[in-house]
Amino acid sequence: MTYLELAQGCRSKDELQRLKRGLAQRDSDVLPLTPPSPNRPLP
Repeated sequence: MTYLELAQGCRSKDELQRLKRGLAQRDSDVLPLTPPSPNRPLP
């Protein structure tokens, strides 16, 4: 299951915040969909 699928299933901002907190508590890794480009500066 992807983060995007979980986020789309949230029905409110409160549910989204609870999802984020739950993933952080489980020390889950959220990986980017595309790898960073070597020519692009990091944020």
